[in-house]
Amino acid sequence: QQHGYTECYTPYIVNREVLEGTGQLPKFKDDMFWVYRGSSPADGEGGVQQEQYLISTSEISLTNSVREQILDADALPIKLTAHSPCFRSEAGSAGRDTRGMIRQHQFDKVEMVQITAPEQSYAALEQMVRYQYQKGKSTRGGGTGSVGKLPKTYRGDYARIMRLMK
Repeated sequence: QQHGYTECYTPYIVNREVLEGTGQLPKFKDDMFWVYRGSSPADGEGGVQQEQYLISTSEISLTNSVREQILDADALPIKLTAHSPCFRSEAGSAGRDTRGMIRQHQFDKVEMVQITAPEQSYAALEQMVRYQYQKGKSTRGGGTGSVGKLPKTYRGDYARIMRLMK
């Protein structure tokens, strides 16, 4: 544990219900990789196949670690982190150099997640961004920390947080 985060080793393959619970499906299905588990109808055994998906972020597995649980408010926040491979279709790869190719990719990422009460969510976001910013500065010899790209839904919050850190 560091800064109260518990490091987790998460599954790389999850079922449909897990992705629906985190809002990844159906919206991002075309950007994800999936495999089938079970026998094929061609095997002559009735063929029940279940779609299973390679994770696009370890946030999926981390948040589902408390799925279908009622958590005691005194146990919050739960701070989790994981380093995992992520699998996604490559966005923005169309062009002269990729004509006729389907470009896909895999990358590793460290994810931080806090399970917290709704009224504490902005404070948790600020804390995570501040920690990442400080971590970036310490690994760059006092440089300008980096938190990477945030989804559009967080950009307003990110700008507010960055103002607080100045």
